[in-house]
Amino acid sequence: MTLSRHLKPECISIIDPPENKDQLLRKIAALSGNTEELSSIGEEEIYQKLKKREEQGSTAFGSGIAVPHCSFKGLESFVLGLLILKGKGTSFDAPDKKPVNLCFFIIGPEEARNEHIQILSGITRLLNTTEAAKQLRQARWPDDAYSILVGSIELGRAASAQVPASQISVAVQDESAFIDILELFTAEPDCHIAVFEGTSAGRYLHHLPLFSSFWTDEQNTEVKLIQAVLKTSACNNMIRRINTIRDTSKPDSGVLISVNELSYWCGSLSY
Repeated sequence: MTLSRHLKPECISIIDPPENKDQLLRKIAALSGNTEELSSIGEEEIYQKLKKREEQGSTAFGSGIAVPHCSFKGLESFVLGLLILKGKGTSFDAPDKKPVNLCFFIIGPEEARNEHIQILSGITRLLNTTEAAKQLRQARWPDDAYSILVGSIELGRAASAQVPASQISVAVQDESAFIDILELFTAEPDCHIAVFEGTSAGRYLHHLPLFSSFWTDEQNTEVKLIQAVLKTSACNNMIRRINTIRDTSKPDSGVLISVNELSYWCGSLSY
């Protein structure tokens, strides 16, 4: 994970909560615009890019946490920062309706989409699986917050080093469940994902006289297959999370999960 390499101490601040989401985005633009990496872009352009991204959908993901992010052509590196909001925080159109009091931000090169996604996933995973969020809310000074973040990142890196890996295959027939399940994998650090499109066996059995009466041409036989390589220790939790989206114990779930522990793997995939 490259979080600590791009995290800027000067972009960590503890502030009184702005009145609204727009003012919070302007705070981010002002703070990041003073860095050496972004000084040539300027505060207003950063604000407009952040605002445009939020118009596509809120980057708050609940539990008082948001990760606004955007990208620019020609940047040489990422800028990561954090605003810790005192008190209850600021409304940010979060899915759970809770105000945000931890606001990470990521600004990076357009050309580095894969790393951008990995950083975004790493931040969300870090705050969901460690005590970091609780500790950050209790931080009194920006230096304290920086130390908490770096320590949590190093702890996560040490825990993930040299661990067994497994391949999870998830076949999904229901389009409404597919995106939600795919998002679970994108939030998993060090997870390599591919998606394949196919059909169920019914499409072919329909053409056999013995089985033709059981299917019609109008029936949907599409299947999407998610294949992911991730830490074996993360598989059980991933399966539980998939089951919160679709209960696979039911015979009509339309989701099939299989797991294989890998004796060898190498390489990586781009998003």
